[in-house]
Amino acid sequence: MTGFEGKFTPSDVITQLDVTALLGFSNVVFMAPNGNYFAYSQQTGEKYYDTSNFLGVYMPFRYLMDFKMTVAKPLKLDIALPVYSDPFFSWDFKTSRKESMDWIGYLIEMASNDFEDRTVSESSSFSWTVTGSYSPLIPDFLKPYISTASVTFNSSVLFSIANVKDRNEAFSSADSSDRGDLMLYSPERKFYYPSQVTPLSTTVSFSGTLFEYPLTTARKNGTSPVYAIALNKPDDIKENKETSGESNESSSAKQDDEEKITPTLPLLDYSSPEFVLPTGFAYKLGYNFSSTFSNQISYSPNDLNKSSDFSWNNVNLYMYNVKMPVSVTSDTSYGGNFFNLKNSINYNPVWQEHPYISDEANKKSIKLSDYKTESQTITNVNAVTLRPLSYIDLFSESSVQWDSSIKLFRREFIGTADEPSWKYKGVDWDDEECITVNSLTATLVLAELDKKFKQSLAFAAIMPPILRQYTGTLTLTFPYVVTSVTTGLQETTKDTNVSESDRWKKKPLTENLSVNLFDSTFQFTQSFSYNLQDDYAENLKFGLNYNGLSATYIMAYSPLYDFDKTTGWKSNGDHDFVPYSLELGYAPAKKTYYKWLNRISISPGINTKLVYDFVRPTNSYFTITPALTFKINNFFDLTLSFTTKNSVIYRYFQSALGHDGRLPGEQNMFVDLFNSFRFDDQAMRESSGFKLKSFNLTLSHDLHDWKFNLTAKFEPRLLTVNGKKQYDLKPYITIGIVWNPLPSMRTQIVDNYGTWQLKN
Repeated sequence: MTGFEGKFTPSDVITQLDVTALLGFSNVVFMAPNGNYFAYSQQTGEKYYDTSNFLGVYMPFRYLMDFKMTVAKPLKLDIALPVYSDPFFSWDFKTSRKESMDWIGYLIEMASNDFEDRTVSESSSFSWTVTGSYSPLIPDFLKPYISTASVTFNSSVLFSIANVKDRNEAFSSADSSDRGDLMLYSPERKFYYPSQVTPLSTTVSFSGTLFEYPLTTARKNGTSPVYAIALNKPDDIKENKETSGESNESSSAKQDDEEKITPTLPLLDYSSPEFVLPTGFAYKLGYNFSSTFSNQISYSPNDLNKSSDFSWNNVNLYMYNVKMPVSVTSDTSYGGNFFNLKNSINYNPVWQEHPYISDEANKKSIKLSDYKTESQTITNVNAVTLRPLSYIDLFSESSVQWDSSIKLFRREFIGTADEPSWKYKGVDWDDEECITVNSLTATLVLAELDKKFKQSLAFAAIMPPILRQYTGTLTLTFPYVVTSVTTGLQETTKDTNVSESDRWKKKPLTENLSVNLFDSTFQFTQSFSYNLQDDYAENLKFGLNYNGLSATYIMAYSPLYDFDKTTGWKSNGDHDFVPYSLELGYAPAKKTYYKWLNRISISPGINTKLVYDFVRPTNSYFTITPALTFKINNFFDLTLSFTTKNSVIYRYFQSALGHDGRLPGEQNMFVDLFNSFRFDDQAMRESSGFKLKSFNLTLSHDLHDWKFNLTAKFEPRLLTVNGKKQYDLKPYITIGIVWNPLPSMRTQIVDNYGTWQLKN
């Protein structure tokens, strides 16, 4: 392969220009029955050089070409025109240029003959695209009636892959006995064709303000006040050159005259900064309009045997789509934020049609899809907010708000492809598809002492025709403390035959409390949930966190279990609100200790967790994970950690609870811990409840140009071999070597639980 690749930034108009032209010269490689590869046909001994044919344009070589350009002004324009001779060019010639130095891996593949297991990568598609946008400057005389305007457009051609169908026609110049092998190995067995063309997809949009009251005229930024009479500078701030021309005599005479005359300052005409005064009534009426038009031409590969068979006239489908959403928005306010009304009317028409369909079999389904896509909807959206206490500081955040969304007009398709018909609908106050939003929210807020003390009572209602819901929330905020309570009712069905009690469902009563002290180093949280519908407590949780020490206590509505000596825990069918679990943990922040002029650092760490299960105590467990990170500056980093888990801690205190014998084994925790180190007695060591679950080691060695990484994990795995369960103690080790100047040159050796593998 030979070629050219260039990236340029010509000017501030054309900010990017990328050009790529790659020519590939190759021949067909055949595979013999014994698995070997040959450059010559096994049938005739003929050598076939690869050529290309793109839409009837023949070339005696394969190629990849790409052209990209970005124009920044006067409009934004992006052009991308890639061309591939065949889907296998990038794979065959490795255009990504990512190489590997895994020579050992190559030898292993050659020895095991694994090359044919590789999956050939294909470039499935590519697109020619032209996209642009333009936002013209709006003249001042059109503002604010037109404040923004923009035009965006897009044109594209999507090329997809098709397979050669007739080998005799596609490879007519080759010997007839070789055409079958060419269908398997020649890159011309697949080709690109334009599957979808988008001649134009454009959107024109603009917005502005039709009317505004009161009218505001602001002075342009950067203008300086203009005075009617120039002011003379006092002598003490004049420059030297302004006073150097005056003689001592004239200065003294002038001073005598000034003592006798009382100056009269003239009235000055000056410009003052603009102040926006609160208005009693404000109104603004604006609009937003956009129009989108797109059309598409589709081509089918069914009649294509080779690339030269394609014709731009053989259209399969032609479709166009038009959208013209228009919205008129009004914003009314009185007394600042005392009263605010936002109203918008949105008209969203959509038209879609396939004027030409060559596929008669799918013609009806395509037409039906067009009918269902077409729609016309006029929607009214309102948001009314009243803050009746906005002028009282204590209650200024209180408000009442009503939100609604009403479809004033709808056009829906109700017919078939053969007999299309539409139904026109107006406002139906009982149809939840018409009234999609209808909610009322009232909030009473009392804020004191710079809002450090705040009480908030909120009531939210979702009203008909939507299924009704009523929710109340009380929130109390104090310094360092926040608490809230929420509950409500919700309607489950509109069926009038259902009794009133069955139509309504009580929402759970939820309560939350959080306390933060000492710059949030001490945190206490509490939550409670009560099922009002079925009258039982669901969940109660307490949490405490201080400097890495944490504690969590949970009570829950849980099934109850009885212990059986032969089968273990078995549900007795009852449920109750009982203590569920207690969790204690400690994970302090890591501290780093430096030695030898800060060149050596040591960071110890630990993470522990104790979980007690009140429902099934034998499921309680304890874990501890100590870790140590040792670092020598610019040399290596070493991290060691291991995890120990004890899943039988219940046996240490089961006698005190009157359940001796549930878990057999040593019941003295300290003796059991000592037994875990009895390397002289395997039986005692294996009977200990303290088990080493995993051991982890990470080593990183920096050699400036090279970087060496080693990770090792030792973790017993319970496997089933020949129907029997047994533990496997083989490690998982990864060794990686990276050359820093060329990161793509790397080798990774993995010991996958006893099986060595090489990865790139």
